[in-house]
Formats: sequence, structure tokens, C-alpha cells
Amino acid sequence: MTSTPSAASRPVSIAALGECMLELQGQAFGQLRQSFGGDTLNTAVYLARCGGPDLRVHYATALGDDSLSAGLLERWQAEGVLTGLVQRLPGRVPGLYLIELEPSGERHFHYWRGQAAARAYFDTATTALEEQADALDALYLSGISLAILPQAGRERVLALMARMRAAGKLVAFDNNYRPRLWDSVADTRYWYGRAFAASSVALITADDHQALHALPDLASAVSAAQALPVPEIAIK
Repeated sequence: MTSTPSAASRPVSIAALGECMLELQGQAFGQLRQSFGGDTLNTAVYLARCGGPDLRVHYATALGDDSLSAGLLERWQAEGVLTGLVQRLPGRVPGLYLIELEPSGERHFHYWRGQAAARAYFDTATTALEEQADALDALYLSGISLAILPQAGRERVLALMARMRAAGKLVAFDNNYRPRLWDSVADTRYWYGRAFAASSVALITADDHQALHALPDLASAVSAAQALPVPEIAIK
């Protein structure tokens, strides 16, 4: 008879949902260094590095069918990040940002993400993330994960969060706030409020909470964050 491993003995499985962008860094029309990054992808990579065999880390996003997208997949896999939840969308490409370095050391950021594949992750009738959610133990996403999606995509994410939390799974929402990605402060507050309500863990950057809610100081931001309707709150 073949024995089935108990839930306690199997690896913990977590998915991070978001966007990874190509990064260029250097002086304009000079030598540029190529890399990649994104808040949720960085989290997935560090979890994979630290988790060992007891943790399976998935990344959920959309990429194109181009060579740069293929290169990103290869690099994530080399870090131990599982890519079965990644969707490849023909004709799409990854987002791109440039960190322009002045001789003085000052940095300027320029973004090209309007047509990025990650924005279309939920354009299909269903996604690998939604289909495989029952096999996951945890979901991690950020404010950027929501910001890049159209309204219909955000609704799908919130439904997924609520479904996973109701099933007793860990759902962690990081309040990473980038004003330029949102139509308005009111819009951000609305979606963040719904995301926190669907989460079991809130990961709060006090500076971002202060900025979003126009609070006078960090102490006020911490107090406001502690009042969020989330079972577990970590403030950083």
C-alpha cells in the first residue's frame, strides 16, 4: 500500500501575484546595465532562497512570447521560483523602467509599462492561479499588483483573496503605494480597503500609509494601521 503524505509533512506552497519589469540602469545614451525586478518578484525570489525544500514558491504574472520574456522565466526558475502560474500572451512584452544616473549620483526613474503583459493577466476567462488556488497554502500580493490591473481584474483578485481566506489559507496584502499608478487617492483608498478586508495578514509600510491617508506623522500612521480590520498586522 502506498502511503499518502499528511498535510503537515508536505511543502508549504505560496504564490506571489504581481509584475516583474525589465530594468535598465545607467546614463542616458551611455552604457546601460540590464536587470529585472519588482516588489512581488523580489519577495518570491527571497522566499525561494530562504525556504529550502519545505517551501514551494510560485510566481503568478503574465509575460509575452518574446525572447526577453523567455529570459525572465529562465532567471526566475534558476532562483528556484516555480513558473507554472505564469501566462504567456502572444504579442505582449514585459514592462520596462530606466534608472537614469546623473554624474552627481542623483537618480531619475522612467517607466514604460502601459502595455505590459502583466496588466492582462486576468483578461482570459480563467487563470492558472485561480484554477490552482485550492492547492496553495498562501497568497501574497501588493498595492502594485492591484494598481496595474483594470477594474475587472481587481474584482477577480479580490474574489480570489476572499475565497482563499474563507478556506483557511493565509492571504497577505502589502500596502506598497505608488501614486502614479492610481487614478486618484480616493480610488486607491477604496481598493486598499477592500483588499485589507479580504486579507488575513496586512504588511504595512508606515510611510506609505501616512501618504495615502494624509496623516500628520508616522505615529498617526502606525495607530491608523493598527486599527485595520485584519487579523494580523506587521508594520515596517
